[in-house]
Amino acid sequence: WDSSTADHSGKGVWMIRCCIIPVFVVLFADLWLVSAWSPRSTSSFGRLKMAKSNEIDTEEREQELLPTGVPRWCPEQQIYVGGVVPDNADLERLLSENDGHLRIFGYGSLCWNPGQGATLSRAEDGVRRTLGRAVGWKRCWAQRSADHRGTPSFQGLVCTLLTDEEVSTIHRQVEGSSDDNNKEKDNVTSLTEGVIYTVPPHLVDDCLAELDFREKGGYERDVIDVIEDDTGNTVQALLYRGTPANPAFWARALLDIPFAAAVMAVAVGPSGPNSEYLFNLDRFLADSATSSPAAATAFADHTGDSDTMELASMARSFEDKTLYFMFGCGSNQHEQLLLTRAAGLVNDDEAHDLKEVVLVVPSDCINSTGDEAVPRPIQLYCGGGHSALLTDAGSLYLWGWNEHGQLGHKDVAMDKIPYHIIDALQDVQVEKAALGHSHTLVIERGSGTLFAFGDNSRGQVDGTESGDRVISKPLRFVKDEERFVDAAAGLFHSAAINDSGELVTFGCKQFGQCVHSGDNHSKVAFGRWRPEDGSCLVKVACGHRHTVVLDEHGRIYSMGNNKYGQLGITDASKKGSAFVVPQLVDGPLGKKGSGCSDVDCGWSHNFA
Repeated sequence: WDSSTADHSGKGVWMIRCCIIPVFVVLFADLWLVSAWSPRSTSSFGRLKMAKSNEIDTEEREQELLPTGVPRWCPEQQIYVGGVVPDNADLERLLSENDGHLRIFGYGSLCWNPGQGATLSRAEDGVRRTLGRAVGWKRCWAQRSADHRGTPSFQGLVCTLLTDEEVSTIHRQVEGSSDDNNKEKDNVTSLTEGVIYTVPPHLVDDCLAELDFREKGGYERDVIDVIEDDTGNTVQALLYRGTPANPAFWARALLDIPFAAAVMAVAVGPSGPNSEYLFNLDRFLADSATSSPAAATAFADHTGDSDTMELASMARSFEDKTLYFMFGCGSNQHEQLLLTRAAGLVNDDEAHDLKEVVLVVPSDCINSTGDEAVPRPIQLYCGGGHSALLTDAGSLYLWGWNEHGQLGHKDVAMDKIPYHIIDALQDVQVEKAALGHSHTLVIERGSGTLFAFGDNSRGQVDGTESGDRVISKPLRFVKDEERFVDAAAGLFHSAAINDSGELVTFGCKQFGQCVHSGDNHSKVAFGRWRPEDGSCLVKVACGHRHTVVLDEHGRIYSMGNNKYGQLGITDASKKGSAFVVPQLVDGPLGKKGSGCSDVDCGWSHNFA
């Protein structure tokens, strides 16, 4: 946590903007690691920076070889430094054909903010401004902004201009060439409404210098045809744009509108909130549609800028939501990664590299102490096909696979209009949770009561053979009103430790993963155990078909399937054995004073 970093908007501390939290979480197929940002503070991005350090060093060495005056891409600042965008022959021709005057087509912030005191705002010195449009060009919100509407560690999004062919190519690369939607896109002609500035000769150099600095985040110069709305004349103008080849281009944002809207709802940079940029441009387009009949008529024959309107509407809808930003990879078969095809999934439901994920939840501005605050994430969990996030307010958000009610409700499919809004688990304030293959355990904050829900086919929810096979609402696990301090879940079994330091296991016993009497007539076991010397157990973990516990003296006990030696038993005669009660592991971890403080299980392996 980077708790020392306060949000500079003044509306909260600890990674908070308004009531929207940007939080960074790393998800792997069976493991989630939490790392939170105060608007993506640079310190919390350390994992990725360390992973990419060699790559960055190589880039820097290569760029040191570039001639003086050539722009260098800085991977830390995420902008070009050390040079200007070079002149080109088309620009020289454009100036020559217009007696030194320069037309510039603005389609982003230049539509509503040429800059206070900037050259393009100097109407008194001869700068003229008129509405215009570019046909065959699409305004795309796909350019990262690390210097204006975001920071290097939490980059915002601004728009760029792409040709229809460039847009179609990106769709085909991500979504596949056979997609029917792409065939429709290929037959569409776009139209982008903007502003045409005409700069007199004596101000051209100053104007270019200002724009080269303003657009240093990966932009290039092009000369394109534009149509003046008031005259209908086609003229040529200089265009600054980020092409798909530039380092700051973000194809995911172009294709995934809800994701892009979430980023813009949160990001803040030196020029202000990213949402301000979006809303002002949306307002400009709405005003232009009413003030320019020529543009309104043209929109009837071309595809207008629907993305900006949709993004603005969606960003506004996030104002009463809390957003958690995460990274995820692996299977998304049950939407356990909250990703869509637009994220660039392989085989439609596999993330083969880290993908940024956004968890959207209703705002809850009361923390565990009763003070107003946006809840902070404190733990992530992964199950067989479902996932969860726990906040310091005790709210547990579950999503993904729900065939067996393991999300705590009966809805099999998650609503998505146009993005998932995940509600917290009802009626239980959670202290800890554990996700099994298709069931879930939670310990209630304050009371220590254990609840379970989901697949109960092996008694892993209620500890009996006679219970319902599916339990979709949290079931109170009441045994003499005991309080629990830890819980774990395996494939078809569950384990917990009560505040007396006793292990309680229930569920499938086929491989000896649950404490039982040795009776083989029942497939379900419910049992209790503690070390013979009366020591208290403090931690429990479950693998696929085995259970591991840690006691107060640092000793580790294990039981269950030992096919791969995962029980820590080196005796060859015991390998593959299944025990009915936990056994001390061999070596120093089976002795008092080992110094062991934690233990956890993978499917068929352990770490201590």
